Amino acid sequence: MTDEIDREARGAQSRLEQALRELQERGVPASGHVDDEGDPMQAILDGLREFPANEVVLIPGVERGWREAELLAARIRREVGVPVTEIGHASGA
Repeated sequence: MTDEIDREARGAQSRLEQALRELQERGVPASGHVDDEGDPMQAILDGLREFPANEVVLIPGVERGWREAELLAARIRREVGVPVTEIGHASGA
């Protein structure tokens, strides 16, 4: 179980680093981190307290196409009031 969690965390960190590089190469002052607490909404709220962003970008992982990701994006838009872009997904901001 620990090996699986570690593998998922490394994969998430790798996807984040790649996305940040690509955004920064395009002149977007992006930052981010992988949260391992397990509650995506709480992680986003905590992150927005540290850095009041004007947009949230969700990067898909193994859950690509996962209905919960769409629900999370809608909840962020509703509760936080910032645009949400889902990378690699047809819906967005």
